[in-house]
Amino acid sequence: MKIVFKMFAGLLWFLMMCNQLSAEPTKPEFDINTKLMLCTVKIICKETGSVGTGFLINRPCRGEDIRKASWQGLWVLVTARHVFDQIPSDAAILNLRKLEANGEWTIIPVTVRVKNNHVPLYTVNPDPSVDIAVMYLHDKISQDDACKLQNMGAIEYQLLADDEGYKNLKLHPGSTVYCLGYPFGLSSQNGDFPLLRGGTIASYPLLPLHKQKWFYFDFEIFGGNSGGPVYYYEPGFQSAPNILFTLQKSTSQAIIGLVSSQDMANTAYMTPVGQGTLQ
Repeated sequence: MKIVFKMFAGLLWFLMMCNQLSAEPTKPEFDINTKLMLCTVKIICKETGSVGTGFLINRPCRGEDIRKASWQGLWVLVTARHVFDQIPSDAAILNLRKLEANGEWTIIPVTVRVKNNHVPLYTVNPDPSVDIAVMYLHDKISQDDACKLQNMGAIEYQLLADDEGYKNLKLHPGSTVYCLGYPFGLSSQNGDFPLLRGGTIASYPLLPLHKQKWFYFDFEIFGGNSGGPVYYYEPGFQSAPNILFTLQKSTSQAIIGLVSSQDMANTAYMTPVGQGTLQ
Protein backbone atom coordinates (compact mmCIF):
# COMPACT_ATOMS: atom_id res chain seq x y z
CA MET A 1 0.00 0.00 0.00
CA LYS A 2 1.38 3.36 -1.00
CA ILE A 3 1.22 6.18 1.51
CA VAL A 4 1.54 9.86 0.74
CA PHE A 5 3.63 11.95 3.10
CA LYS A 6 5.12 15.40 3.43
CA MET A 7 8.86 15.82 3.76
CA PHE A 8 10.84 18.92 4.63
CA ALA A 9 13.66 19.26 2.11
CA GLY A 10 16.86 21.26 2.40
CA LEU A 11 16.94 22.31 6.06
CA LEU A 12 18.09 25.66 4.65
CA TRP A 13 16.83 27.69 7.59
CA PHE A 14 19.04 25.64 9.90
CA LEU A 15 22.06 26.17 7.69
CA MET A 16 21.51 29.94 7.56
CA MET A 17 22.27 30.13 11.27
CA CYS A 18 25.51 28.16 10.98
CA ASN A 19 28.79 30.02 10.43
CA GLN A 20 30.52 29.50 7.08
CA LEU A 21 33.45 27.46 8.38
CA SER A 22 35.84 24.95 6.92
CA ALA A 23 35.18 21.31 7.66
CA GLU A 24 36.93 19.07 10.15
CA PRO A 25 38.84 16.16 8.59
CA THR A 26 37.07 12.82 8.88
CA LYS A 27 37.86 9.25 8.01
CA PRO A 28 38.39 8.76 4.26
CA GLU A 29 35.64 6.15 4.00
CA PHE A 30 32.49 7.95 5.05
CA ASP A 31 29.25 5.98 4.71
CA ILE A 32 26.25 8.25 5.16
CA ASN A 33 23.92 5.25 5.55
CA THR A 34 25.76 3.93 8.62
CA LYS A 35 26.44 7.41 10.00
CA LEU A 36 22.76 8.33 9.91
CA MET A 37 21.80 4.96 11.42
CA LEU A 38 24.00 5.84 14.40
CA CYS A 39 22.56 9.36 14.65
CA THR A 40 18.85 8.54 14.26
CA VAL A 41 16.81 7.92 17.42
CA LYS A 42 13.32 6.89 18.47
CA ILE A 43 11.12 9.52 20.18
CA ILE A 44 8.41 8.04 22.41
CA CYS A 45 5.34 9.74 23.89
CA LYS A 46 5.06 8.43 27.47
CA GLU A 47 1.30 8.89 27.67
CA THR A 48 0.25 7.21 24.43
CA GLY A 49 3.24 5.09 23.49
CA SER A 50 3.24 6.65 20.01
CA VAL A 51 6.57 6.80 18.23
CA GLY A 52 8.33 9.39 16.12
CA THR A 53 11.81 9.70 14.64
CA GLY A 54 14.53 12.27 15.20
CA PHE A 55 18.16 12.67 14.26
CA LEU A 56 21.13 14.38 15.90
CA ILE A 57 23.20 17.10 14.29
CA ASN A 58 26.41 18.52 15.72
CA ARG A 59 26.28 22.30 15.41
CA PRO A 60 29.42 24.33 16.22
CA CYS A 61 29.08 26.69 19.15
CA ARG A 62 29.33 30.36 18.30
CA GLY A 63 32.97 31.28 17.87
CA GLU A 64 34.24 27.71 17.48
CA ASP A 65 36.65 27.04 14.63
CA ILE A 66 36.00 23.54 13.29
CA ARG A 67 39.32 23.62 11.48
CA LYS A 68 40.76 22.86 14.92
CA ALA A 69 40.50 19.36 16.36
CA SER A 70 39.46 20.79 19.75
CA TRP A 71 36.02 22.00 18.63
CA GLN A 72 33.11 20.19 20.27
CA GLY A 73 29.84 21.83 19.24
CA LEU A 74 26.39 21.05 20.65
CA TRP A 75 24.00 18.21 19.88
CA VAL A 76 20.78 19.37 18.19
CA LEU A 77 17.73 17.10 17.89
CA VAL A 78 15.82 17.53 14.62
CA THR A 79 12.33 16.09 14.06
CA ALA A 80 8.91 16.94 12.61
CA ARG A 81 7.11 19.65 14.55
CA HIS A 82 3.96 17.58 14.98
CA VAL A 83 5.93 14.85 16.77
CA PHE A 84 6.58 17.31 19.63
CA ASP A 85 3.29 19.20 19.32
CA GLN A 86 1.26 16.01 19.86
CA ILE A 87 2.99 15.14 23.14
CA PRO A 88 0.43 16.11 25.85
CA SER A 89 2.93 16.46 28.70
CA ASP A 90 6.18 18.40 29.01
CA ALA A 91 8.51 15.46 28.41
CA ALA A 92 9.24 12.67 25.95
CA ILE A 93 11.49 9.61 25.99
CA LEU A 94 14.50 9.55 23.70
CA ASN A 95 16.11 6.15 23.14
CA LEU A 96 19.86 6.65 23.07
CA ARG A 97 22.25 3.72 22.69
CA LYS A 98 25.72 2.59 23.72
CA LEU A 99 28.04 0.03 22.14
CA GLU A 100 29.30 -2.40 24.78
CA ALA A 101 32.69 -4.14 24.77
CA ASN A 102 31.06 -7.42 23.71
CA GLY A 103 29.64 -5.83 20.55
CA GLU A 104 26.09 -5.59 21.88
CA TRP A 105 24.18 -2.31 21.88
CA THR A 106 22.48 -1.15 25.08
CA ILE A 107 19.35 1.01 24.74
CA ILE A 108 19.45 4.01 27.09
CA PRO A 109 16.02 5.68 27.58
CA VAL A 110 16.44 9.36 28.45
CA THR A 111 13.74 11.81 29.54
CA VAL A 112 13.83 14.97 27.43
CA ARG A 113 11.95 18.15 28.33
CA VAL A 114 10.24 19.41 25.18
CA LYS A 115 7.88 21.88 26.86
CA ASN A 116 7.70 24.01 30.00
CA ASN A 117 4.13 24.12 31.34
CA HIS A 118 3.03 23.21 27.78
CA VAL A 119 5.07 26.06 26.26
CA PRO A 120 7.40 24.58 23.57
CA LEU A 121 11.12 24.59 24.30
CA TYR A 122 11.88 23.66 20.70
CA THR A 123 12.36 26.10 17.84
CA VAL A 124 10.00 26.06 14.85
CA ASN A 125 9.73 27.93 11.59
CA PRO A 126 7.43 30.98 11.73
CA ASP A 127 5.47 29.46 8.83
CA PRO A 128 3.06 26.93 10.45
CA SER A 129 3.05 24.87 7.25
CA VAL A 130 6.75 24.09 7.73
CA ASP A 131 6.59 20.93 9.86
CA ILE A 132 10.03 20.93 11.45
CA ALA A 133 11.35 21.43 14.98
CA VAL A 134 14.90 21.66 16.33
CA MET A 135 16.08 21.67 19.92
CA TYR A 136 19.40 21.78 21.74
CA LEU A 137 19.66 18.77 24.04
CA HIS A 138 22.31 19.80 26.56
CA ASP A 139 19.90 21.90 28.64
CA LYS A 140 16.80 19.70 28.15
CA ILE A 141 18.08 16.58 29.93
CA SER A 142 19.65 15.85 33.31
CA GLN A 143 23.40 16.20 33.84
CA ASP A 144 23.73 12.43 34.18
CA ASP A 145 21.88 11.90 30.90
CA ALA A 146 23.95 14.59 29.21
CA CYS A 147 27.01 12.41 29.85
CA LYS A 148 25.25 9.56 28.06
CA LEU A 149 24.95 11.73 24.97
CA GLN A 150 28.69 11.30 24.47
CA ASN A 151 27.96 7.70 23.48
CA MET A 152 25.91 8.94 20.54
CA GLY A 153 27.15 10.16 17.21
CA ALA A 154 25.80 13.25 15.46
CA ILE A 155 25.79 14.08 11.76
CA GLU A 156 27.95 17.00 10.66
CA TYR A 157 25.84 20.03 9.81
CA GLN A 158 27.75 20.46 6.55
CA LEU A 159 25.80 17.50 5.18
CA LEU A 160 22.54 19.49 5.17
CA ALA A 161 21.82 20.47 1.56
CA ASP A 162 20.78 24.02 0.63
CA ASP A 163 19.73 25.22 -2.85
CA GLU A 164 23.28 24.92 -4.14
CA GLY A 165 23.50 21.42 -2.70
CA TYR A 166 20.32 20.42 -4.54
CA LYS A 167 21.81 21.70 -7.78
CA ASN A 168 25.12 19.92 -7.23
CA LEU A 169 23.33 16.68 -6.45
CA LYS A 170 21.33 17.13 -9.67
CA LEU A 171 18.11 16.17 -7.91
CA HIS A 172 15.16 15.83 -10.26
CA PRO A 173 11.94 13.82 -10.70
CA GLY A 174 12.98 10.18 -10.67
CA SER A 175 15.97 10.64 -8.36
CA THR A 176 16.18 7.85 -5.79
CA VAL A 177 16.36 9.05 -2.20
CA TYR A 178 16.29 7.27 1.14
CA CYS A 179 14.87 7.77 4.62
CA LEU A 180 15.30 6.30 8.09
CA GLY A 181 12.52 5.80 10.60
CA TYR A 182 10.50 3.52 12.84
CA PRO A 183 7.47 2.36 10.79
CA PHE A 184 4.85 1.06 13.23
CA GLY A 185 7.56 1.53 15.87
CA LEU A 186 9.66 -1.28 14.35
CA SER A 187 13.43 -1.26 14.75
CA SER A 188 16.45 -3.56 14.66
CA GLN A 189 16.76 -6.26 17.32
CA ASN A 190 20.07 -4.96 18.62
CA GLY A 191 20.27 -1.27 19.55
CA ASP A 192 16.86 0.03 18.47
CA PHE A 193 18.25 1.26 15.16
CA PRO A 194 15.82 2.62 12.52
CA LEU A 195 14.80 0.90 9.29
CA LEU A 196 15.95 2.20 5.92
CA ARG A 197 13.38 2.78 3.16
CA GLY A 198 13.70 4.29 -0.30
CA GLY A 199 11.78 5.71 -3.24
CA THR A 200 11.86 8.32 -5.99
CA ILE A 201 11.15 12.03 -6.17
CA ALA A 202 7.78 12.27 -7.90
CA SER A 203 7.09 15.97 -8.51
CA TYR A 204 8.53 19.18 -9.93
CA PRO A 205 9.87 21.84 -9.29
CA LEU A 206 12.15 21.38 -6.29
CA LEU A 207 13.71 24.84 -6.14
CA PRO A 208 13.96 27.45 -4.79
CA LEU A 209 13.64 25.98 -1.30
CA HIS A 210 12.25 29.16 0.24
CA LYS A 211 9.22 28.92 -2.05
CA GLN A 212 8.72 25.18 -2.35
CA LYS A 213 6.78 24.10 0.75
CA TRP A 214 6.69 20.45 -0.23
CA PHE A 215 7.19 17.97 -3.03
CA TYR A 216 6.14 14.40 -3.66
CA PHE A 217 8.23 11.32 -2.88
CA ASP A 218 7.00 7.90 -3.99
CA PHE A 219 7.60 5.25 -1.35
CA GLU A 220 5.76 3.22 1.26
CA ILE A 221 5.71 4.86 4.68
CA PHE A 222 3.86 4.15 7.92
CA GLY A 223 3.23 5.75 11.29
CA GLY A 224 6.49 6.21 13.20
CA ASN A 225 8.47 7.52 10.21
CA SER A 226 7.67 11.17 10.96
CA GLY A 227 10.79 13.24 11.62
CA GLY A 228 13.24 10.81 10.05
CA PRO A 229 16.06 12.12 7.83
CA VAL A 230 15.66 11.89 4.06
CA TYR A 231 18.89 11.86 2.12
CA TYR A 232 20.58 11.24 -1.20
CA TYR A 233 23.74 9.28 -1.84
CA GLU A 234 25.50 7.76 -4.80
CA PRO A 235 25.74 3.97 -4.22
CA GLY A 236 29.28 2.70 -4.01
CA PHE A 237 30.70 6.17 -3.49
CA GLN A 238 33.68 6.55 -1.14
CA SER A 239 33.91 10.05 0.23
CA ALA A 240 36.82 12.43 0.00
CA PRO A 241 39.07 13.22 3.00
CA ASN A 242 36.70 15.76 4.47
CA ILE A 243 33.03 16.69 4.46
CA LEU A 244 33.51 20.08 2.80
CA PHE A 245 35.24 18.49 -0.18
CA THR A 246 32.51 15.85 -0.34
CA LEU A 247 29.81 18.48 -0.71
CA GLN A 248 31.61 20.99 -2.92
CA LYS A 249 33.52 18.65 -5.23
CA SER A 250 31.99 15.20 -5.40
CA THR A 251 28.45 16.25 -4.34
CA SER A 252 27.39 12.64 -3.96
CA GLN A 253 25.64 12.55 -0.57
CA ALA A 254 23.64 14.94 1.57
CA ILE A 255 20.61 15.20 3.84
CA ILE A 256 17.85 16.84 1.80
CA GLY A 257 15.05 16.92 4.37
CA LEU A 258 12.89 15.00 6.80
CA VAL A 259 9.64 13.08 6.80
CA SER A 260 6.64 15.17 7.79
CA SER A 261 2.95 14.14 7.73
CA GLN A 262 1.27 11.35 5.79
CA ASP A 263 -1.97 10.67 3.91
CA MET A 264 -3.38 7.66 2.10
CA ALA A 265 -2.69 7.77 -1.66
CA ASN A 266 -0.73 6.23 -4.51
CA THR A 267 2.05 8.78 -4.67
CA ALA A 268 4.29 10.25 -2.02
CA TYR A 269 4.58 13.78 -0.72
CA MET A 270 7.60 15.88 0.43
CA THR A 271 8.07 19.41 1.80
CA PRO A 272 11.07 21.79 1.61
CA VAL A 273 12.25 23.37 4.83
CA GLY A 274 12.51 26.94 3.60
CA GLN A 275 13.82 29.49 6.07
CA GLY A 276 13.73 29.82 9.81
CA THR A 277 15.75 30.80 12.86
CA LEU A 278 17.58 28.57 15.31
CA GLN A 279 18.03 30.64 18.45
